[in-house]
Amino acid sequence: LLTDSGWVDMSDNGIQLIVVDGPNGYILTFATDVFAKITDPDFPGASTVTFLNQRFIVSEPDTGRFFWSALLDGASWDALDFATAEASPDNIVSVFAEAGQLYLFGETTTEIWGDSGAADQAFVKIGGGAVEWGLAAKQSVVKYMDSMAFLRKNRLGQVQVCVMAGSV
Repeated sequence: LLTDSGWVDMSDNGIQLIVVDGPNGYILTFATDVFAKITDPDFPGASTVTFLNQRFIVSEPDTGRFFWSALLDGASWDALDFATAEASPDNIVSVFAEAGQLYLFGETTTEIWGDSGAADQAFVKIGGGAVEWGLAAKQSVVKYMDSMAFLRKNRLGQVQVCVMAGSV
């Protein structure tokens, strides 16, 4: 990798593995065992990545924006394929896919988005899909049985272990 410190995040789609380290992204193509840097100029850089509905989704570092790749191709990105978490002006700490939904974990809030079915705007916010807790530790989100567990934080800085199933 072109960085030598910090965390990496990764996800796969069965065809490719994507690895992100902040400013850079890399693709391992399983069929050829080729590992290469993402060179698409529209790749935004990413601190976290997940996979949902045939697209890789990344969080742009230190913003509320997230981007998605072309269908089943983590090396192909379009600068117009993005959206912004809008419930609160906090930065996205992590993106995470669970049970067909996209969770945008912010610093103090979490938004839940779903597949729109549209070609130009792949994801939309689910009505009422905002939680007044954010993510206390970026690497704390894990799948847990039929739900997910993580360290959550409120606006006052209180932290607790949370298990969340769906949007409750």
